[in-house]
Amino acid sequence: MELSWLWQNGDQKMQAQAQNKDSKAKSLTESAFDILTGYLMYIPINYFVLPLFIDTIQNQEIFGLMQISALFTCVALVRKYTIRRWFEKRRQQQL
Repeated sequence: MELSWLWQNGDQKMQAQAQNKDSKAKSLTESAFDILTGYLMYIPINYFVLPLFIDTIQNQEIFGLMQISALFTCVALVRKYTIRRWFEKRRQQQL
């Protein structure tokens, strides 16, 4: 019985190591997808949003600059959360 447990435990460790190596490639894929998505999203956001704040940017008003930063931070948070959940859902479906 004890040998059986050791064999199963060793098998689980090997599976975890194999999954960890695979996880690195998946993490790289997710990161690259996130960066590319962010780049493509921010091109139109910059085009439409920054002209609304042109006076704020020229006058270097701190409150206006904080508003711009908050807007970009909110967009990034939603983007990253959505992409993370999508990749996690795909991972769960593969199991």
